Amino acid sequence: MTNLNNALTNLQTSLNPVWRATLPGQINLASTLEQNRTSLETELLSKVEPVLSNLFTDLNKSIIEGEYANDLAAAKQVLANIEAHIVASATFNIPGQIDYTAFSQGVFSEKFLMPARNAIKDFNKLLESVKGQLNFEPNVDILFHLFKNEYVIDLGLHADLRLFKLNVQVAFIDHSLKFDNGTFRKLIMYVEALSAIAGVGSISDILKTKCEFLISKLAHRFDTDKTTKYGIDFQYHSFNITNPPELAYYDNVIKGHYDGIYTDEFKNRYKTAISKFEHSQSSLTFDDYHALIKYYKDIKPSLKKSKELLVAYDTLYTTTSSISDFDKRSRDLVYSYLENNVLSLELDEGEFTIENWELKFSQYTEKATVLKNSNFFPFFKIIDKFLKVEIQEQFNLEVINFDRVNGLIKAYEQNLSKLSDNLSICQTTNYLTYQLDYSGCKTTIVDITGASWSCFIASSFVLPLDFAYWRKIADDLSSELVKLKALRDLRVSLRKDITEIYDVKNKLAESDKRHIEILSIFAAIVLFVSNEVQLYSKLKSVADAVVFTLFFAYALGLFVMMIWFVTRPAAVNLRKLPTTHRILIGVFLSGFISAGIYLYCDYNSDSSITIRSKMPMEKRIDSLKQQVKMDSLKFSQKKYLP
Repeated sequence: MTNLNNALTNLQTSLNPVWRATLPGQINLASTLEQNRTSLETELLSKVEPVLSNLFTDLNKSIIEGEYANDLAAAKQVLANIEAHIVASATFNIPGQIDYTAFSQGVFSEKFLMPARNAIKDFNKLLESVKGQLNFEPNVDILFHLFKNEYVIDLGLHADLRLFKLNVQVAFIDHSLKFDNGTFRKLIMYVEALSAIAGVGSISDILKTKCEFLISKLAHRFDTDKTTKYGIDFQYHSFNITNPPELAYYDNVIKGHYDGIYTDEFKNRYKTAISKFEHSQSSLTFDDYHALIKYYKDIKPSLKKSKELLVAYDTLYTTTSSISDFDKRSRDLVYSYLENNVLSLELDEGEFTIENWELKFSQYTEKATVLKNSNFFPFFKIIDKFLKVEIQEQFNLEVINFDRVNGLIKAYEQNLSKLSDNLSICQTTNYLTYQLDYSGCKTTIVDITGASWSCFIASSFVLPLDFAYWRKIADDLSSELVKLKALRDLRVSLRKDITEIYDVKNKLAESDKRHIEILSIFAAIVLFVSNEVQLYSKLKSVADAVVFTLFFAYALGLFVMMIWFVTRPAAVNLRKLPTTHRILIGVFLSGFISAGIYLYCDYNSDSSITIRSKMPMEKRIDSLKQQVKMDSLKFSQKKYLP
C-alpha cells in the first residue's frame, strides 16, 4: 500500500496541531470582518490546497497502479485511518473568536474535508464492488445494488475530485468489464471528460489511455464486416483507436488468441512457455499457462500434454498459500479454464462413452462447484458434443432402447438447467473466462511528459464474454430439447402402434394355425373312417381288424403331430413343453416302440408258418398235376372211340 500509506503519512505531517497555531495571527482587530475572513481563508487555502492535491495524487496512483487489489482489507483500513485523521483535523478553536472559528471550520470543510471524504467514499465503493465480485455467493440473491449519482460527474466539483471520480469509475468498469452498449457509452463519455479536464497533468493522460484500451477490447468483440461508429451530439466517429506501444503485448495476445493472427511476438510467447514447461514448471506464470493452453488446444492439439499441464497446475494450486483475494480468484478461474479445455479435447477425441460419461463429467464440474465460480462452459459442452449426439444416434438404431433415451433426455434437461442458471450468474458477475494474477495485470505506460507509470488493468488481455451470444446458444439448445422430446414421443407412439399391429398379426397367424390343425384332424378322421370300411371288408378275424385299426390310428396321430410341429412359430423346445404335451409325445413314442416290436415278432411268426406249410402245398400241386393228366387221357380215349 505504498501510495495509500504515503497519503496517510503526508496528512499526519501536514495536518498537525501546529499548522492551526498560525490562524489567530491572521485576525486584526482593527480590520473589518470581511478583511479578517479573507485573510483567514487565504491562510487556510495556502496550507490545505497543496495537502489536498497531494492526497488526490496518492489516491489516483493507488487506483491506477491497482495496489488496493493486492490486499482489499489493508486498503480499507488505511482509508479509514486517513478519514479519521482528516475528521480530527477539522476541529478548530480560535480563543475568544467564535465567529472566526466557525468561519475557519466552514472553509476547511468546504475546501478540504468534503472533497477528501467524498474521494474516500468513492474509493470504498470501489473496494466493496471488487470484494463482491471476488467473493461472489451464488446462494445469495441481490435484487439490485445502486450508488447514488454513480455515473454523474458534476462539472462544479473540484477538478481533482472530478478526476478522482473518473478514475474510480474506470476502475469499476475494468474490474467488471462487460460487452454492452452501456459500457461503451460510459467509457467514451469518460474519454471526452478526461480530454476536457485541464491542468490535471499526467494522471488524466494515463486514465485516457486506459479507457481507450478498454474501448478497443470491447470493439474487438464486434463480429461484423460493417464499420461500427458511435455518435456524440450527432458527430459520428469510428472505433479506430491505436493503443500505445506499451500495450502492444496485450494486443498481440488478443489478436493471436481470438483472431488466430500469430505474430512473431505471439509465437515467441508460447515458445518461451513451452521451454519453461519442459524444464522448469515451477517458474510458469499465469500468462505462460494461458499460452500453453492455447498451444495444446488449438495450435497443436494434444490431450496428453493438456492433461500434463493440468497436473502441473494442480501442484501449483494446492501448494500455494497466503494469497490475496484477487490472486485467489485468478487461480480459480485458471483452474476452471484448464479443465474446460481438457474437457473439450476429451469430447473431440471420443473419450466419453455412454457407460462412463457421468463419472468423467462430474470430474469437470466438482471443482467449479466448490470454487463457486459458476462455470457454465462444461454444461454447454456436454450437451452440444455428447448428449445431443448420443440421443440422435439412439434414434437411428433399428431397435431403440427407450429407457436409455429417457435417461439421456433427462440428463440433457438437467444440464441445460444448470447451463442457464450459471449463465445468468456469470452475466450478473461479469464473469471472465481467464484472469492473470495481480503482477500479471500490471504494465508500464509512459505519459505525455515522459514519466513512466505502473498501470493496473484487472482484465489484462481477456475480452469480455458476449452473453447475448451465449444466451442465444442456450435458447437453441432448449429448442433442440423440445424437438428431441417430440421425436421420442413420436417414436413411442409408433412403437405402440407397431406392437398393436404385431399383436393383430400374431392373432391372425394363430387363428390360421388353428384352422390348419382343425382341417388336418378332420382330414385324418375322414381318411381313417374311409380306410376302416375298406379294411374290414378284407379281414377275416376281429383280432386282425383291431391291430390294423390301431396301426392306422397311430399313423394318423403322427400325421396330426407333424402338422402341430410345422405350425409352431419357432423351433420346439422340449424343456419348455407343457406336461400334457410331454405325456402325448411319450405315448406316441411308446406306441412307436411297441409297433416296432410287434412287427418284428409278427414277421418271424409268418416265416415259420410259411416253412411248415411248404411241403403239403407241394404235394397238393403234384396231385393236381396228376389229376389233370388223367383227365386229359380220359378225354383222348373218348375222342377216338367209335
